[in-house]
Amino acid sequence: SAKNVLGERNIAFLHGPEHKALRKSFIALFTRKALGVYVRKQDQIIRDHIAAWMSRDGGAAREIRPDICKMNQYTSQDVFAGPYLDDPEERKKFTAAYTAMTDAFLAFPLCVPGTRVWKGRQGRLFIIEVLTRAAKRSKARMAAGEQPECLLDFWSQQVLLEIKEAEEQGLPAPFYAADDKMADSVMDFLFASQDASTASLTWTVTLMAEHPDIFARVREEQER
Repeated sequence: SAKNVLGERNIAFLHGPEHKALRKSFIALFTRKALGVYVRKQDQIIRDHIAAWMSRDGGAAREIRPDICKMNQYTSQDVFAGPYLDDPEERKKFTAAYTAMTDAFLAFPLCVPGTRVWKGRQGRLFIIEVLTRAAKRSKARMAAGEQPECLLDFWSQQVLLEIKEAEEQGLPAPFYAADDKMADSVMDFLFASQDASTASLTWTVTLMAEHPDIFARVREEQER
């Protein structure tokens, strides 16, 4: 099911020089400047979601995992491609497509119309379509000298630099420089950040609720 859901061009199936070159290009996504942009976005989104949770149902107890899942999806989307997911209806479909991809990994590995694997594959195709347009817009913004606002922007800066260097040396552009190839990799970042992170955050919140003494120490540390 993996190739049906993720696609045969996915980084998970790359090997050798291509895999190495792609990972080297990712270094630019994790500089101090880039991480600073991501953290500021994450902090505001998390604060907004927690405030909304606390104001709902009079603070009554409820299952927290669905809320954390939605928060995590929104955070990942905003950090990785936020400015380009600016159509609210398209963003809803985008989120639903990711849910379909996740469900497909847990399903019987049969890819025919109507199965969960098929729905996951269709979800991936929609996501790639959206992210391909996002990559094109991001490259245009970065080429115009605008400031990066998300992971895709930082990568667009790096890719544009690599394209220029290749041209100066009379070499072809890197294989991952095409908009659809960039979309593949950004999809990976988004997909990899979903289920495991949601589970980890759910357990963290649960354990903090069950151990108020430790929660108090964590809060005190964060407020220093």
